[in-house]
Amino acid sequence: MTKDKEIKKFLLDGKDLAQKQIDIFNKVLKEAEHLGNIPVSIEVTDSTFSPFSDRLIMF
Repeated sequence: MTKDKEIKKFLLDGKDLAQKQIDIFNKVLKEAEHLGNIPVSIEVTDSTFSPFSDRLIMF
C-alpha cells in the first residue's frame, strides 16, 4: 500500500511480530486443550488502495 520503504518495513515487522504472538498463544491454548488456530487472514484483504495516509499509519 505504501511506497515508503521505511513504513513498509515497519508494517512487515509488525506483521511478523503479530504472527509470532499468535503462534505462541495458539500453542498455549492447545496445551490447555482449548480451541486454537484463529486465522489472521480473515482480517486481511487484497486491496491495492490504502484508506490511510502514511502519516496516519505511523501514528
